[in-house]
Amino acid sequence: MDFEKDARIIEAFLSIEGVALPRDGIEPLLRRPSTELDDDVGEVRRYRTGYGAFAITLRDNIYEYVAPPLNEQPAPLSNTEAQEIASAFAARHVAQLERRFRLERAEHAGPTSIFAWGQARLDGEVSIYSNTVVAVVDGKAHRVRKLQCSDLDFVRRTQPQLSRATAEARILELSGGRAVEQLDISEVPLDHATRAVSVWSGYVWKEGGTAGLMREMVSIDADTGALFRDPSPS
Repeated sequence: MDFEKDARIIEAFLSIEGVALPRDGIEPLLRRPSTELDDDVGEVRRYRTGYGAFAITLRDNIYEYVAPPLNEQPAPLSNTEAQEIASAFAARHVAQLERRFRLERAEHAGPTSIFAWGQARLDGEVSIYSNTVVAVVDGKAHRVRKLQCSDLDFVRRTQPQLSRATAEARILELSGGRAVEQLDISEVPLDHATRAVSVWSGYVWKEGGTAGLMREMVSIDADTGALFRDPSPS
């Protein structure tokens, strides 16, 4: 286990936030991490420290940060202030956040606010795995309590064998549906995020259900046209 490398990764994260670190760094404080397989990013190494909890991916990026407890109780934040804190914190730790990501969700429940960004395709990118960034703001403590950001680099720049029109026809053929809605192509990670496959997915309306019609998601391989079922747990 390369404690020195992981210590430098954690120290770099904390230094961005202006955290004062011991003269010898945090390596002497680290204990053997737990290792687990995450459905989104594959294997991660988890550390618990007095500076917070960290999960590091095989690509040596911090996937998840959870702040340590804080006793201070300032006046609660407004929703706008919470979003400003979340956006600034995420931008310091996620490369090209403003260019590559779009805010998709903002939820407020009491003093807690949750903000989620999804990765958007850039010019020349045909299909991507849309990484997500989630920041949880503690409105009483005026800080980000938790940050989670996936770091998979699955991008396709070549056209798939099946065009959009062909994919729509194929999905209707396989499903027996009447129409396809929200058809889109994406990269779906497989084998613990070690590889990805290009998939066309859309919602299909078909007969059934109590109202006479039902809607279900149908996905096909974008190159072979074969029915695709995501093997990852729901």
